[in-house]
Amino acid sequence: MSTEERKAFWSQHLMTWKSSGQTAKKYCEENSIDATMFSKWKRRLYYQANRQKKEKTSFSKVKVDLSTSHTVDKSVRIELIFPNGIKLSSSAWPPAEILKSYREVLA
Repeated sequence: MSTEERKAFWSQHLMTWKSSGQTAKKYCEENSIDATMFSKWKRRLYYQANRQKKEKTSFSKVKVDLSTSHTVDKSVRIELIFPNGIKLSSSAWPPAEILKSYREVLA
């Protein structure tokens, strides 16, 4: 079996396992899969996927003018969801004009 075939084989098993709701040990037992190899490929494919995501990630500096006084509007709840799945939510965000400057830089 070629490397690409092995990668496809383990990718399919990992996707099936994730959707099964089973523990990795139970999935391996029921499918006659070597748990050590399963774990090895799980780490390898996870590392490769994250490395590709990191290569696509870019950062931007955001300049915020703090020389003027701003009030925080606690009645508005904002949630930021990043591509890696991290969610940041708060009801104590800076005023809209500062958030707009973030959006302009990050867009």
